Amino acid sequence: MSSLKKYFRRYGGFVVSAVFIYYILFHSGVSFSEFKENLKRVAFSDVCVLATLYLIPYPIRAWRACVLLPQLKFPVSLGGVFVGYAANNVLPFRLGEVVRAQVVGKYAGEKRSLVLSSVLIERVFDGFAIVLLLFVGARSLDLPEWAVQARLFGIALFSSAILGIFLSGWAAPLITRMINFCIPWAGLKDFALGILEGMKLVTRDIRSGLAILALSFLIWGLEGGMYWYGFHAFHIDGSLYQALFVLGIVNLGVLLPSSPGFVGVFEAFCVNSLAVIHVDRAVGLAYGVVLHLLQYVPVTIIGFIYIYRYGIKVRQVAETE
Repeated sequence: MSSLKKYFRRYGGFVVSAVFIYYILFHSGVSFSEFKENLKRVAFSDVCVLATLYLIPYPIRAWRACVLLPQLKFPVSLGGVFVGYAANNVLPFRLGEVVRAQVVGKYAGEKRSLVLSSVLIERVFDGFAIVLLLFVGARSLDLPEWAVQARLFGIALFSSAILGIFLSGWAAPLITRMINFCIPWAGLKDFALGILEGMKLVTRDIRSGLAILALSFLIWGLEGGMYWYGFHAFHIDGSLYQALFVLGIVNLGVLLPSSPGFVGVFEAFCVNSLAVIHVDRAVGLAYGVVLHLLQYVPVTIIGFIYIYRYGIKVRQVAETE
């Protein structure tokens, strides 16, 4: 059983990506000759603008991390953000979050469990912002059943997660006593207490929680700008609201466990979300491939520059799995 579990951890995500790639190749209805033509129409200037729009929110992500961990210095926070996203692009199951916790914990002198807890909190607020933007974007669309279900699933998941964070923070003294009583192993106990300490970060005062929420909306609103400019780059007649809908569906889709970088999953959800607003599937695939590459390549390069700067061996990053 342990070998099966290890096999699943290592290769399960690749199987999921392979399924989505198979879907794109044989069942999505994409004309690949038209797909190639649409790729050729994208101007290099538009590629540069799209890459810039994608990178703009990263300093804001670092700023948000400093709000969560006030003693964290901005340069360390920014490096940690880029390292985490780059590692997510080469490691399965979002293990980049663990790598980021290790880097920030080491260079900021924080407990890694506390940093990991703060990263998980960021992800919950990200999800909540994405789902609400999805609701805004879908307000005038006639949604298919799968999109309705995805939207309801997202709001239920992230609303429950935010509620759980606040309840854990407010009930921290009780939960601390339960952890001390129920967990006899010192290492596991310290890890659980570090995670709980992270939950208290959001509830220490109302301004911190509101600031984190506002920054999360700012981050994803700006990223929505990339999706909207992508409409211009591919000559898609769509509104900002529709771009937010595509943003929401794609980012809910990549919650599925898949290969590093969400290969195939990202493109499939781009094609199907754009089809809802009557965009040709060949155009949708070209749009998805270009946006995915521009979200993958620059951040991975910058992240690995930081990895080299911090003296982290690529082999060490891989062994985080």
